[in-house]
Amino acid sequence: MLRAVHLLAPRYPDLTAVIVGEGQESPAMQTLAQELGLSERVVFAGWAAADEIPSIMAAADIYVGPSRRGQDGTTEAQGLTFAEAMLAGTPVIATEIGGIVDTVRHEETGLLVDEQVPEQIAAAVERLVGEPNLAARLAVDARHMAQRRFTRQASADSFSNLFEGLLRGASAKVRSKPPRSRRSSCGSTGPESWRTARR
Repeated sequence: MLRAVHLLAPRYPDLTAVIVGEGQESPAMQTLAQELGLSERVVFAGWAAADEIPSIMAAADIYVGPSRRGQDGTTEAQGLTFAEAMLAGTPVIATEIGGIVDTVRHEETGLLVDEQVPEQIAAAVERLVGEPNLAARLAVDARHMAQRRFTRQASADSFSNLFEGLLRGASAKVRSKPPRSRRSSCGSTGPESWRTARR
């Protein structure tokens, strides 16, 4: 992300990147920002409370989520922050990796870039800035999709439909079971019962 800002800075003198959150890489990122001469362009906002996220997302012109694989090969499962940006009506740029692609669909609900390619992030930002109609369309379509899938009501409806489906399936299985065969009053039909019958 910082290297993308470095590429964009000469062409966009008013560009400011706000990095929200903290983690193990925060000190290294701050050092890199200084090395790239971005101290005046990058704001490290630190940790933000959950109730602050909607206003932060809404204040942004573009949300960039440059996810990457962990050292153990794990990837982001869904990307809650992308849904939060979509609900805020902010156009999204995301890495084409893991479960993110289920939320961000290229040129439908955002723009996707390859992992760890700052040139692609910079190009995507330039495209959204240079094509405001595209940025607006992506933001509107993404918000509609997020409202259908990621709000509390949408989640509640999804779980409700899931449980109803499971209950209907279980009920159908119970009804489809064949009736048990009735045994004779003498019990087993083996040799012991035969001998009892002959006595």
